[in-house]
Amino acid sequence: MSEPLTLAQYAQQKGLKEDMLREWGLYGDARGVCIPYLDESGQRRALRWRLQGGEGPRFLWQPGAQPMPYGLWLAFNQQAKGLILCEGESDAHALWHMGLPGLGIPGAASFKTEWAACLRDRPVWLHVENDAGGQVFVQRTVQRLRQAGYSGRICRFAASDVDAACKDISDLYLKLGHPRALEALRTALARHAPAEAAQDEKPACALEAYEALSLYGAILPRPLMVLDNVLTAGLALLAGAPKKGKSWLALALGMAVAEGQPLFGRATRPGHVLYLDLESRQYRVQERLSVLRKGPPPQGLFIAHRAPRLGEGLLEELDSWMKQHPQTALIIVDTLARVKGAGAGGENAYEADTRIWGTLQHFALDRGVCVLLVHHLRKSVGGREGDVYERVSGSTGLTGVCDCVLVLDGKRQKPEAMLYVDGRDIPPAQLALGFEEGRWQLLSEDGRAWQQNAAYDQSPLASALRHLMAAQDQWEGTASDLTRRLRETSNGAVDIHPRAMFDQLDKIAGLLHERDGVRVRRVRVGNDRVIRLECVPRTPLVAT
Repeated sequence: MSEPLTLAQYAQQKGLKEDMLREWGLYGDARGVCIPYLDESGQRRALRWRLQGGEGPRFLWQPGAQPMPYGLWLAFNQQAKGLILCEGESDAHALWHMGLPGLGIPGAASFKTEWAACLRDRPVWLHVENDAGGQVFVQRTVQRLRQAGYSGRICRFAASDVDAACKDISDLYLKLGHPRALEALRTALARHAPAEAAQDEKPACALEAYEALSLYGAILPRPLMVLDNVLTAGLALLAGAPKKGKSWLALALGMAVAEGQPLFGRATRPGHVLYLDLESRQYRVQERLSVLRKGPPPQGLFIAHRAPRLGEGLLEELDSWMKQHPQTALIIVDTLARVKGAGAGGENAYEADTRIWGTLQHFALDRGVCVLLVHHLRKSVGGREGDVYERVSGSTGLTGVCDCVLVLDGKRQKPEAMLYVDGRDIPPAQLALGFEEGRWQLLSEDGRAWQQNAAYDQSPLASALRHLMAAQDQWEGTASDLTRRLRETSNGAVDIHPRAMFDQLDKIAGLLHERDGVRVRRVRVGNDRVIRLECVPRTPLVAT
Protein backbone atom coordinates (compact mmCIF):
# COMPACT_ATOMS: atom_id res chain seq x y z
CA MET A 1 0.00 0.00 0.00
CA SER A 2 1.47 3.42 -1.00
CA GLU A 3 2.45 6.04 1.55
CA PRO A 4 -0.02 8.92 2.08
CA LEU A 5 0.50 12.14 0.16
CA THR A 6 2.26 14.73 2.32
CA LEU A 7 1.79 18.48 2.26
CA ALA A 8 5.41 18.92 1.18
CA GLN A 9 4.88 16.56 -1.77
CA TYR A 10 1.71 18.37 -2.81
CA ALA A 11 3.46 21.75 -2.65
CA GLN A 12 6.36 20.43 -4.75
CA GLN A 13 4.05 18.82 -7.33
CA LYS A 14 2.17 22.10 -7.85
CA GLY A 15 5.06 24.55 -7.44
CA LEU A 16 3.41 26.11 -4.38
CA LYS A 17 4.82 27.43 -1.10
CA GLU A 18 4.24 25.04 1.78
CA ASP A 19 4.09 27.81 4.40
CA MET A 20 1.29 29.58 2.48
CA LEU A 21 -0.66 26.34 2.22
CA ARG A 22 -0.39 25.95 5.98
CA GLU A 23 -1.66 29.53 6.42
CA TRP A 24 -4.73 28.49 4.47
CA GLY A 25 -5.32 25.62 6.89
CA LEU A 26 -3.88 22.67 4.95
CA TYR A 27 -2.11 19.88 6.83
CA GLY A 28 -1.22 16.22 6.40
CA ASP A 29 -2.42 13.11 8.22
CA ALA A 30 -2.42 9.33 7.77
CA ARG A 31 -4.73 9.54 4.75
CA GLY A 32 -3.20 12.40 2.81
CA VAL A 33 -3.41 16.18 2.55
CA CYS A 34 -6.33 17.60 4.57
CA ILE A 35 -8.12 20.57 2.97
CA PRO A 36 -10.61 22.27 5.33
CA TYR A 37 -13.62 24.05 3.82
CA LEU A 38 -14.60 27.11 5.88
CA ASP A 39 -17.68 29.27 5.50
CA GLU A 40 -17.62 33.09 5.31
CA SER A 41 -17.44 33.35 9.10
CA GLY A 42 -14.44 31.00 9.25
CA GLN A 43 -16.36 27.97 10.63
CA ARG A 44 -15.27 24.61 9.24
CA ARG A 45 -18.12 22.92 7.35
CA ALA A 46 -16.28 20.19 5.47
CA LEU A 47 -12.98 18.38 5.18
CA ARG A 48 -11.61 16.88 2.00
CA TRP A 49 -8.54 14.71 1.63
CA ARG A 50 -6.30 14.82 -1.40
CA LEU A 51 -4.93 11.29 -1.72
CA GLN A 52 -1.85 9.82 -3.33
CA GLY A 53 -3.92 8.68 -6.30
CA GLY A 54 -2.66 5.82 -8.43
CA GLU A 55 -5.44 3.42 -9.38
CA GLY A 56 -7.66 4.55 -6.49
CA PRO A 57 -9.61 7.79 -6.03
CA ARG A 58 -7.77 11.10 -5.71
CA PHE A 59 -10.18 12.74 -3.25
CA LEU A 60 -12.21 11.71 -0.22
CA TRP A 61 -14.81 13.69 1.75
CA GLN A 62 -15.19 13.40 5.51
CA PRO A 63 -18.57 11.80 6.40
CA GLY A 64 -21.21 14.46 7.05
CA ALA A 65 -19.32 17.07 5.01
CA GLN A 66 -21.24 20.04 3.60
CA PRO A 67 -19.45 20.91 0.34
CA MET A 68 -19.35 24.58 -0.61
CA PRO A 69 -17.16 26.90 -2.69
CA TYR A 70 -13.59 26.73 -1.43
CA GLY A 71 -12.12 30.05 -0.23
CA LEU A 72 -15.18 31.80 1.20
CA TRP A 73 -13.39 32.74 4.43
CA LEU A 74 -10.54 34.66 2.78
CA ALA A 75 -10.79 38.44 3.20
CA PHE A 76 -9.48 39.26 -0.30
CA ASN A 77 -12.18 37.02 -1.81
CA GLN A 78 -14.90 38.71 0.26
CA GLN A 79 -13.65 42.19 -0.70
CA ALA A 80 -12.90 41.52 -4.38
CA LYS A 81 -14.95 43.34 -7.03
CA GLY A 82 -14.98 40.19 -9.15
CA LEU A 83 -14.15 36.51 -8.69
CA ILE A 84 -12.68 33.64 -10.68
CA LEU A 85 -14.51 30.31 -10.35
CA CYS A 86 -12.41 27.23 -11.06
CA GLU A 87 -12.64 23.46 -10.56
CA GLY A 88 -11.07 22.15 -7.35
CA GLU A 89 -8.62 23.37 -4.78
CA SER A 90 -5.26 23.26 -6.59
CA ASP A 91 -6.37 25.84 -9.17
CA ALA A 92 -7.57 28.06 -6.32
CA HIS A 93 -4.21 27.69 -4.56
CA ALA A 94 -2.39 28.76 -7.74
CA LEU A 95 -4.67 31.81 -8.08
CA TRP A 96 -4.12 32.85 -4.46
CA HIS A 97 -0.34 32.52 -4.84
CA MET A 98 -0.60 35.04 -7.68
CA GLY A 99 -2.83 37.35 -5.64
CA LEU A 100 -5.92 36.70 -7.77
CA PRO A 101 -9.29 36.27 -6.03
CA GLY A 102 -11.01 33.01 -6.76
CA LEU A 103 -13.18 30.21 -5.42
CA GLY A 104 -12.67 26.49 -6.02
CA ILE A 105 -15.82 24.54 -6.96
CA PRO A 106 -15.57 20.89 -5.77
CA GLY A 107 -16.66 19.05 -8.93
CA ALA A 108 -17.51 20.00 -12.49
CA ALA A 109 -21.26 19.49 -12.02
CA SER A 110 -21.56 20.30 -8.34
CA PHE A 111 -22.49 24.03 -8.32
CA LYS A 112 -25.65 24.62 -6.26
CA THR A 113 -28.10 27.49 -6.67
CA GLU A 114 -27.72 28.51 -3.02
CA TRP A 115 -24.02 29.16 -3.57
CA ALA A 116 -24.88 32.13 -5.81
CA ALA A 117 -25.58 34.24 -2.71
CA CYS A 118 -21.87 34.43 -1.81
CA LEU A 119 -21.12 36.09 -5.16
CA ARG A 120 -23.41 39.08 -4.41
CA ASP A 121 -23.90 39.71 -8.16
CA ARG A 122 -20.21 40.51 -8.58
CA PRO A 123 -18.86 39.66 -12.07
CA VAL A 124 -17.34 36.18 -12.34
CA TRP A 125 -14.89 34.54 -14.72
CA LEU A 126 -15.33 30.78 -15.19
CA HIS A 127 -12.22 28.80 -16.02
CA VAL A 128 -12.87 26.18 -18.73
CA GLU A 129 -10.68 23.08 -18.64
CA ASN A 130 -10.04 21.58 -22.09
CA ASP A 131 -12.09 18.41 -21.60
CA ALA A 132 -15.74 17.33 -21.39
CA GLY A 133 -15.79 18.14 -17.69
CA GLY A 134 -14.80 21.74 -18.42
CA GLN A 135 -17.80 22.21 -20.71
CA VAL A 136 -20.08 20.67 -18.09
CA PHE A 137 -18.62 23.01 -15.46
CA VAL A 138 -19.42 26.14 -17.49
CA GLN A 139 -22.88 25.02 -18.61
CA ARG A 140 -24.00 23.79 -15.18
CA THR A 141 -22.59 26.77 -13.28
CA VAL A 142 -24.15 29.33 -15.62
CA GLN A 143 -27.48 27.50 -15.47
CA ARG A 144 -27.52 27.35 -11.66
CA LEU A 145 -26.44 30.98 -11.28
CA ARG A 146 -29.25 32.24 -13.50
CA GLN A 147 -31.76 29.94 -11.80
CA ALA A 148 -30.77 31.53 -8.50
CA GLY A 149 -31.46 35.03 -9.87
CA TYR A 150 -27.81 36.03 -10.20
CA SER A 151 -27.68 39.14 -12.41
CA GLY A 152 -23.94 39.76 -12.69
CA ARG A 153 -21.72 39.35 -15.72
CA ILE A 154 -20.42 35.83 -16.43
CA CYS A 155 -17.24 35.53 -18.51
CA ARG A 156 -15.06 32.60 -19.42
CA PHE A 157 -11.38 31.94 -20.06
CA ALA A 158 -9.09 28.92 -20.43
CA ALA A 159 -5.48 28.19 -19.52
CA SER A 160 -5.29 26.09 -22.70
CA ASP A 161 -5.84 29.27 -24.74
CA VAL A 162 -2.54 30.53 -23.32
CA ASP A 163 -0.69 27.22 -23.67
CA ALA A 164 -2.38 24.25 -25.33
CA ALA A 165 -0.41 21.83 -23.14
CA CYS A 166 -1.94 23.28 -19.97
CA LYS A 167 -5.24 21.79 -18.88
CA ASP A 168 -5.88 24.10 -15.94
CA ILE A 169 -4.60 27.10 -13.98
CA SER A 170 -2.38 24.92 -11.81
CA ASP A 171 -0.62 23.53 -14.91
CA LEU A 172 -0.12 27.04 -16.27
CA TYR A 173 1.31 28.29 -12.98
CA LEU A 174 3.68 25.33 -12.74
CA LYS A 175 4.89 25.68 -16.35
CA LEU A 176 5.23 29.48 -16.69
CA GLY A 177 6.02 30.46 -13.12
CA HIS A 178 4.44 33.23 -11.08
CA PRO A 179 5.14 36.42 -13.13
CA ARG A 180 4.48 35.01 -16.61
CA ALA A 181 1.39 33.05 -15.55
CA LEU A 182 -0.05 36.13 -13.80
CA GLU A 183 0.51 38.32 -16.87
CA ALA A 184 -1.06 35.74 -19.18
CA LEU A 185 -4.11 35.32 -16.94
CA ARG A 186 -4.66 39.06 -16.63
CA THR A 187 -4.63 39.33 -20.42
CA ALA A 188 -7.15 36.47 -20.72
CA LEU A 189 -9.43 37.94 -18.06
CA ALA A 190 -9.35 41.39 -19.70
CA ARG A 191 -10.97 39.98 -22.86
CA HIS A 192 -14.27 39.55 -20.95
CA ALA A 193 -15.27 36.64 -23.23
CA PRO A 194 -18.95 35.95 -22.47
CA ALA A 195 -19.82 32.53 -21.04
CA GLU A 196 -23.36 32.76 -22.47
CA ALA A 197 -24.61 33.10 -26.03
CA ALA A 198 -25.57 36.65 -27.06
CA GLN A 199 -29.22 37.46 -26.33
CA ASP A 200 -30.03 38.14 -29.97
CA GLU A 201 -28.76 34.73 -31.05
CA LYS A 202 -31.37 32.08 -31.65
CA PRO A 203 -30.80 29.47 -28.95
CA ALA A 204 -30.13 25.95 -30.12
CA CYS A 205 -32.89 23.47 -29.35
CA ALA A 206 -31.78 21.32 -26.44
CA LEU A 207 -34.26 18.56 -27.25
CA GLU A 208 -32.79 15.87 -29.48
CA ALA A 209 -36.09 14.89 -31.07
CA TYR A 210 -36.64 12.70 -34.11
CA GLU A 211 -39.69 11.96 -36.24
CA ALA A 212 -41.40 8.65 -35.59
CA LEU A 213 -41.45 7.97 -39.33
CA SER A 214 -37.65 7.65 -39.26
CA LEU A 215 -38.01 4.43 -37.28
CA TYR A 216 -39.98 2.66 -39.99
CA GLY A 217 -37.83 -0.09 -41.47
CA ALA A 218 -34.70 1.15 -39.67
CA ILE A 219 -32.18 -1.35 -38.28
CA LEU A 220 -31.35 -0.05 -34.81
CA PRO A 221 -28.63 -1.29 -32.45
CA ARG A 222 -29.80 -3.07 -29.32
CA PRO A 223 -28.15 -2.64 -25.91
CA LEU A 224 -25.04 -4.78 -25.55
CA MET A 225 -25.46 -7.88 -23.43
CA VAL A 226 -22.88 -8.15 -20.65
CA LEU A 227 -24.40 -11.41 -19.35
CA ASP A 228 -26.80 -12.98 -21.82
CA ASN A 229 -30.45 -12.28 -20.90
CA VAL A 230 -29.42 -11.08 -17.44
CA LEU A 231 -27.38 -7.85 -17.75
CA THR A 232 -27.25 -5.23 -20.49
CA ALA A 233 -25.30 -2.01 -20.83
CA GLY A 234 -26.86 0.64 -18.60
CA LEU A 235 -27.58 0.84 -14.89
CA ALA A 236 -28.24 -2.47 -13.11
CA LEU A 237 -29.05 -3.44 -9.53
CA LEU A 238 -28.20 -6.60 -7.58
CA ALA A 239 -30.14 -6.64 -4.31
CA GLY A 240 -30.15 -9.32 -1.63
CA ALA A 241 -30.37 -9.97 2.08
CA PRO A 242 -27.28 -9.15 4.20
CA LYS A 243 -24.64 -11.90 4.20
CA LYS A 244 -26.50 -13.86 1.53
CA GLY A 245 -23.54 -13.95 -0.85
CA LYS A 246 -24.14 -10.89 -3.04
CA SER A 247 -20.47 -9.91 -3.05
CA TRP A 248 -19.43 -13.48 -3.92
CA LEU A 249 -21.83 -13.38 -6.86
CA ALA A 250 -20.61 -9.94 -7.96
CA LEU A 251 -16.97 -11.06 -7.85
CA ALA A 252 -17.75 -14.25 -9.78
CA LEU A 253 -19.53 -12.16 -12.41
CA GLY A 254 -16.55 -9.81 -12.63
CA MET A 255 -14.15 -12.72 -13.14
CA ALA A 256 -16.36 -14.27 -15.83
CA VAL A 257 -16.62 -11.01 -17.81
CA ALA A 258 -12.89 -10.27 -17.45
CA GLU A 259 -11.96 -13.55 -19.15
CA GLY A 260 -15.05 -13.86 -21.37
CA GLN A 261 -16.21 -17.11 -19.75
CA PRO A 262 -19.91 -18.07 -19.34
CA LEU A 263 -21.67 -17.78 -16.01
CA PHE A 264 -24.69 -20.00 -15.21
CA GLY A 265 -24.54 -21.26 -18.78
CA ARG A 266 -24.92 -17.74 -20.18
CA ALA A 267 -22.38 -16.07 -22.44
CA THR A 268 -20.57 -12.93 -21.25
CA ARG A 269 -19.27 -9.94 -23.17
CA PRO A 270 -15.51 -9.99 -22.53
CA GLY A 271 -13.93 -6.76 -21.35
CA HIS A 272 -12.21 -5.04 -18.48
CA VAL A 273 -14.01 -4.96 -15.13
CA LEU A 274 -13.71 -2.30 -12.42
CA TYR A 275 -14.89 -3.59 -9.03
CA LEU A 276 -15.37 -0.83 -6.44
CA ASP A 277 -15.28 -3.08 -3.38
CA LEU A 278 -16.00 -0.33 -0.85
CA GLU A 279 -16.83 -2.52 2.15
CA SER A 280 -13.78 -4.79 2.03
CA ARG A 281 -10.01 -4.75 1.87
CA GLN A 282 -7.25 -6.48 -0.10
CA TYR A 283 -6.84 -9.48 2.19
CA ARG A 284 -10.51 -10.42 1.90
CA VAL A 285 -10.47 -10.06 -1.89
CA GLN A 286 -7.37 -12.25 -1.98
CA GLU A 287 -9.14 -14.93 0.08
CA ARG A 288 -12.21 -14.89 -2.13
CA LEU A 289 -10.22 -15.02 -5.35
CA SER A 290 -8.36 -18.08 -4.08
CA VAL A 291 -11.69 -19.79 -3.36
CA LEU A 292 -13.21 -18.94 -6.72
CA ARG A 293 -10.19 -19.91 -8.77
CA LYS A 294 -7.13 -22.06 -8.34
CA GLY A 295 -4.22 -20.06 -9.66
CA PRO A 296 -3.94 -16.39 -10.62
CA PRO A 297 -7.12 -14.39 -11.30
CA PRO A 298 -7.90 -13.28 -14.87
CA GLN A 299 -6.27 -10.24 -16.39
CA GLY A 300 -8.47 -7.19 -16.82
CA LEU A 301 -10.13 -7.39 -13.38
CA PHE A 302 -9.34 -4.18 -11.44
CA ILE A 303 -10.34 -3.53 -7.83
CA ALA A 304 -10.50 -0.32 -5.77
CA HIS A 305 -11.54 0.13 -2.15
CA ARG A 306 -12.20 3.88 -2.10
CA ALA A 307 -14.36 6.10 -4.29
CA PRO A 308 -16.06 9.49 -3.92
CA ARG A 309 -19.82 9.82 -3.85
CA LEU A 310 -22.06 10.90 -6.69
CA GLY A 311 -22.00 14.68 -6.84
CA GLU A 312 -18.60 14.71 -5.16
CA GLY A 313 -16.45 13.41 -8.00
CA LEU A 314 -17.55 9.83 -8.73
CA LEU A 315 -18.73 10.46 -12.29
CA GLU A 316 -15.56 12.38 -13.05
CA GLU A 317 -13.42 9.53 -11.69
CA LEU A 318 -15.38 6.93 -13.70
CA ASP A 319 -15.15 9.07 -16.83
CA SER A 320 -11.38 9.27 -16.39
CA TRP A 321 -11.27 5.49 -15.90
CA MET A 322 -13.24 4.86 -19.10
CA LYS A 323 -10.83 7.06 -21.05
CA GLN A 324 -7.88 5.03 -19.75
CA HIS A 325 -9.70 1.68 -20.12
CA PRO A 326 -12.12 2.05 -23.06
CA GLN A 327 -12.51 -1.75 -23.23
CA THR A 328 -14.31 -1.76 -19.86
CA ALA A 329 -17.57 -3.74 -20.05
CA LEU A 330 -18.62 -3.82 -16.39
CA ILE A 331 -18.29 -1.54 -13.34
CA ILE A 332 -19.43 -3.03 -10.04
CA VAL A 333 -20.22 -0.74 -7.09
CA ASP A 334 -20.36 -2.67 -3.81
CA THR A 335 -22.34 -1.18 -2.15
CA LEU A 336 -24.76 1.45 -3.43
CA ALA A 337 -24.96 3.20 -0.06
CA ARG A 338 -21.23 4.02 -0.18
CA VAL A 339 -21.58 6.23 -3.26
CA LYS A 340 -25.11 7.65 -2.97
CA GLY A 341 -25.10 11.43 -3.20
CA ALA A 342 -27.04 13.80 -0.99
CA GLY A 343 -30.63 14.73 -1.72
CA ALA A 344 -31.51 18.29 -2.67
CA GLY A 345 -33.69 20.52 -0.57
CA GLY A 346 -37.42 19.92 -1.04
CA GLU A 347 -36.98 16.54 -2.75
CA ASN A 348 -38.85 13.47 -1.57
CA ALA A 349 -37.16 10.04 -1.62
CA TYR A 350 -38.55 9.13 -5.06
CA GLU A 351 -37.40 12.38 -6.64
CA ALA A 352 -33.96 12.12 -5.06
CA ASP A 353 -33.41 8.52 -6.18
CA THR A 354 -34.58 9.29 -9.72
CA ARG A 355 -32.26 12.29 -10.00
CA ILE A 356 -29.21 10.78 -8.28
CA TRP A 357 -29.22 7.41 -10.03
CA GLY A 358 -30.44 8.93 -13.30
CA THR A 359 -27.07 10.65 -13.72
CA LEU A 360 -25.28 7.32 -13.32
CA GLN A 361 -27.67 5.64 -15.76
CA HIS A 362 -26.98 8.28 -18.43
CA PHE A 363 -23.25 7.82 -17.87
CA ALA A 364 -23.54 4.04 -18.36
CA LEU A 365 -25.76 4.23 -21.45
CA ASP A 366 -23.66 6.92 -23.11
CA ARG A 367 -20.51 4.81 -22.71
CA GLY A 368 -22.04 1.41 -23.45
CA VAL A 369 -20.97 -0.04 -20.10
CA CYS A 370 -22.94 -1.88 -17.42
CA VAL A 371 -22.77 -0.25 -13.97
CA LEU A 372 -23.97 -2.81 -11.41
CA LEU A 373 -24.99 -1.51 -7.97
CA VAL A 374 -24.95 -4.01 -5.09
CA HIS A 375 -27.72 -3.25 -2.59
CA HIS A 376 -29.85 -4.67 0.21
CA LEU A 377 -33.39 -6.03 0.58
CA ARG A 378 -35.91 -5.09 3.22
CA LYS A 379 -37.31 -7.88 5.36
CA SER A 380 -40.71 -9.21 4.33
CA VAL A 381 -43.48 -7.76 6.50
CA GLY A 382 -45.57 -10.13 8.59
CA GLY A 383 -44.22 -13.16 6.75
CA ARG A 384 -45.85 -12.01 3.50
CA GLU A 385 -43.46 -12.20 0.57
CA GLY A 386 -45.41 -10.23 -2.06
CA ASP A 387 -43.57 -8.81 -5.07
CA VAL A 388 -39.89 -9.49 -4.45
CA TYR A 389 -38.88 -6.29 -6.29
CA GLU A 390 -40.86 -4.21 -3.80
CA ARG A 391 -38.51 -5.43 -1.07
CA VAL A 392 -35.55 -3.56 -2.57
CA SER A 393 -34.46 -0.99 0.00
CA GLY A 394 -35.25 2.57 -1.01
CA SER A 395 -37.96 4.17 -3.13
CA THR A 396 -39.36 2.88 -6.41
CA GLY A 397 -37.35 5.65 -8.06
CA LEU A 398 -34.26 3.43 -7.71
CA THR A 399 -35.71 0.33 -9.38
CA GLY A 400 -37.54 2.50 -11.89
CA VAL A 401 -34.38 4.12 -13.23
CA CYS A 402 -32.43 0.84 -13.49
CA ASP A 403 -32.28 -0.96 -16.83
CA CYS A 404 -31.86 -4.37 -15.16
CA VAL A 405 -32.85 -5.48 -11.66
CA LEU A 406 -31.57 -8.69 -10.05
CA VAL A 407 -32.89 -9.85 -6.67
CA LEU A 408 -31.10 -12.63 -4.78
CA ASP A 409 -33.69 -13.97 -2.37
CA GLY A 410 -33.43 -16.77 0.14
CA LYS A 411 -33.08 -17.59 3.80
CA ARG A 412 -29.71 -16.68 5.23
CA GLN A 413 -29.09 -20.09 6.78
CA LYS A 414 -30.05 -21.98 3.59
CA PRO A 415 -27.58 -22.57 0.73
CA GLU A 416 -30.27 -22.22 -1.95
CA ALA A 417 -31.58 -18.94 -3.31
CA MET A 418 -33.73 -17.59 -6.13
CA LEU A 419 -32.21 -15.07 -8.53
CA TYR A 420 -35.05 -12.98 -9.95
CA VAL A 421 -34.14 -11.15 -13.16
CA ASP A 422 -36.07 -8.43 -14.97
CA GLY A 423 -35.21 -5.51 -17.22
CA ARG A 424 -36.17 -3.28 -20.09
CA ASP A 425 -34.49 -5.39 -22.76
CA ILE A 426 -34.42 -8.85 -21.17
CA PRO A 427 -37.21 -11.35 -20.50
CA PRO A 428 -38.20 -11.96 -16.85
CA ALA A 429 -36.55 -15.03 -15.35
CA GLN A 430 -36.25 -16.86 -12.05
CA LEU A 431 -33.12 -18.97 -11.61
CA ALA A 432 -32.54 -21.41 -8.77
CA LEU A 433 -28.98 -21.10 -7.43
CA GLY A 434 -26.99 -23.04 -4.86
CA PHE A 435 -24.19 -21.61 -2.71
CA GLU A 436 -21.38 -23.78 -1.42
CA GLU A 437 -17.95 -22.71 -0.16
CA GLY A 438 -18.12 -19.31 -1.82
CA ARG A 439 -19.35 -20.56 -5.20
CA TRP A 440 -22.75 -19.98 -6.74
CA GLN A 441 -24.00 -22.71 -9.09
CA LEU A 442 -27.08 -22.96 -11.26
CA LEU A 443 -29.57 -25.52 -9.91
CA SER A 444 -32.36 -24.87 -12.39
CA GLU A 445 -33.32 -22.46 -15.16
CA ASP A 446 -36.91 -22.72 -13.91
CA GLY A 447 -36.67 -21.49 -10.35
CA ARG A 448 -40.40 -21.65 -9.73
CA ALA A 449 -40.59 -25.34 -10.68
CA TRP A 450 -37.47 -26.04 -8.62
CA GLN A 451 -39.09 -24.40 -5.58
CA GLN A 452 -42.25 -26.44 -6.02
CA ASN A 453 -40.26 -29.67 -6.32
CA ALA A 454 -38.14 -28.81 -3.28
CA ALA A 455 -41.28 -28.06 -1.24
CA TYR A 456 -42.82 -31.30 -2.43
CA ASP A 457 -39.76 -33.28 -1.36
CA GLN A 458 -40.08 -31.86 2.14
CA SER A 459 -43.86 -32.18 2.37
CA PRO A 460 -45.04 -34.55 5.15
CA LEU A 461 -48.38 -34.84 3.31
CA ALA A 462 -46.74 -36.07 0.08
CA SER A 463 -44.60 -38.54 2.05
CA ALA A 464 -47.64 -39.90 3.91
CA LEU A 465 -49.62 -40.32 0.68
CA ARG A 466 -46.74 -42.24 -0.92
CA HIS A 467 -46.65 -44.62 2.04
CA LEU A 468 -50.43 -45.01 1.97
CA MET A 469 -50.49 -45.97 -1.73
CA ALA A 470 -47.35 -48.12 -1.68
CA ALA A 471 -49.30 -51.35 -1.07
CA GLN A 472 -52.55 -50.61 -2.96
CA ASP A 473 -53.74 -49.36 -6.31
CA GLN A 474 -56.73 -47.38 -5.06
CA TRP A 475 -58.00 -45.81 -1.88
CA GLU A 476 -61.37 -44.14 -1.36
CA GLY A 477 -62.92 -42.38 1.59
CA THR A 478 -64.12 -39.10 3.05
CA ALA A 479 -61.85 -36.25 4.11
CA SER A 480 -62.24 -37.38 7.72
CA ASP A 481 -61.27 -40.94 6.76
CA LEU A 482 -58.15 -39.70 4.95
CA THR A 483 -57.20 -37.48 7.89
CA ARG A 484 -57.25 -40.51 10.22
CA ARG A 485 -55.32 -42.75 7.82
CA LEU A 486 -52.61 -40.15 7.15
CA ARG A 487 -52.24 -39.44 10.86
CA GLU A 488 -51.69 -43.15 11.44
CA THR A 489 -49.34 -43.57 8.46
CA SER A 490 -47.18 -40.59 9.45
CA ASN A 491 -47.19 -41.28 13.20
CA GLY A 492 -48.92 -37.97 13.78
CA ALA A 493 -46.70 -35.85 11.50
CA VAL A 494 -49.69 -35.11 9.25
CA ASP A 495 -52.70 -33.79 11.17
CA ILE A 496 -54.88 -31.84 8.72
CA HIS A 497 -58.40 -30.80 9.58
CA PRO A 498 -60.91 -32.52 7.25
CA ARG A 499 -62.21 -29.16 6.04
CA ALA A 500 -58.70 -28.19 4.85
CA MET A 501 -57.91 -31.55 3.23
CA PHE A 502 -59.21 -30.73 -0.25
CA ASP A 503 -57.21 -27.47 -0.44
CA GLN A 504 -54.02 -29.19 0.75
CA LEU A 505 -54.41 -31.98 -1.81
CA ASP A 506 -54.97 -29.45 -4.61
CA LYS A 507 -51.60 -27.85 -3.86
CA ILE A 508 -49.62 -31.03 -4.47
CA ALA A 509 -51.93 -32.93 -6.85
CA GLY A 510 -49.91 -32.10 -9.98
CA LEU A 511 -46.55 -33.24 -8.60
CA LEU A 512 -48.12 -36.22 -6.85
CA HIS A 513 -49.35 -37.37 -10.26
CA GLU A 514 -46.17 -36.51 -12.18
CA ARG A 515 -43.61 -37.83 -9.73
CA ASP A 516 -45.35 -40.60 -7.78
CA GLY A 517 -48.09 -41.73 -10.17
CA VAL A 518 -50.91 -41.04 -7.71
CA ARG A 519 -53.96 -39.23 -9.10
CA VAL A 520 -56.36 -37.40 -6.80
CA ARG A 521 -60.01 -37.33 -7.76
CA ARG A 522 -63.15 -35.99 -6.12
CA VAL A 523 -66.28 -38.07 -6.58
CA ARG A 524 -69.74 -38.15 -5.03
CA VAL A 525 -71.10 -41.29 -3.44
CA GLY A 526 -74.67 -40.59 -2.48
CA ASN A 527 -74.65 -37.34 -0.55
CA ASP A 528 -70.98 -37.60 0.44
CA ARG A 529 -67.99 -35.99 -1.22
CA VAL A 530 -65.37 -38.68 -1.46
CA ILE A 531 -61.64 -38.56 -2.17
CA ARG A 532 -60.38 -41.24 -4.52
CA LEU A 533 -56.64 -41.93 -4.83
CA GLU A 534 -55.56 -44.01 -7.83
CA CYS A 535 -52.18 -45.35 -8.90
CA VAL A 536 -51.68 -44.50 -12.59
CA PRO A 537 -48.70 -44.38 -14.99
CA ARG A 538 -46.46 -41.44 -14.17
CA THR A 539 -46.42 -38.34 -16.37
CA PRO A 540 -42.94 -37.88 -17.88
CA LEU A 541 -41.04 -35.16 -16.01
CA VAL A 542 -39.91 -32.06 -17.88
CA ALA A 543 -36.20 -31.42 -17.30
CA THR A 544 -35.50 -28.25 -15.37
